[in-house]
Amino acid sequence: MYKPIAIKRSSKFGNNYWEAYSPKLKRNIYLFSDLEYDFWILVETNPLIEMFCERPLEIEIFSEGKIKKVMISMWLKWLNSKEEYVSIRYSSSLKDVNTLQIWCNKLGKNFVLKTEKEIRENKIFLDNMKTLLPYISNRLTPIETDIHMIKKFLYDHEKCSLCSLEKLLNMESSRVREAIFWLYYHGTISANFDKALVGPNLEVWLND
Repeated sequence: MYKPIAIKRSSKFGNNYWEAYSPKLKRNIYLFSDLEYDFWILVETNPLIEMFCERPLEIEIFSEGKIKKVMISMWLKWLNSKEEYVSIRYSSSLKDVNTLQIWCNKLGKNFVLKTEKEIRENKIFLDNMKTLLPYISNRLTPIETDIHMIKKFLYDHEKCSLCSLEKLLNMESSRVREAIFWLYYHGTISANFDKALVGPNLEVWLND
């Protein structure tokens, strides 16, 4: 629906520049702050988000007696077709947020403000998603036999730790993790990523 607005790396937005590959979009994305990067990690690894676009819109607003341009940080489309327009800001820099909210309200668009308080609220979860994503980026098609074995095993067990999966299925740790990450990324399983770092004690289970 949108194409990202291009910004030169040398611009004022380029203090913390990130370039990364998005498996969800199958293209490279370009981000201009560490906070934007962390938010993208959460968006990219959320199986309920169908697609997104960084910097989808730049709007003109009247502020402090003059017209200025303000960027929408990201557009999200969820699997239930809900769309959101997100402003990613540090809590110390919320200038023009109210104006963005009013602009979205007038056009009937859902507006969401995300600060470091929400994005980095759960460091364990964020770190886990940063661990998960390279596995997805490096192998878009997993080993089918591993996927089948783990799904079959979880079908017969309510919950299982990674350690137990490795022992009971006699699989290498790297292969178990790759399969688990792929299944989570595509919404087939859930895991307690919010409470336990990726390791022997991480628990996984099939979604209904």
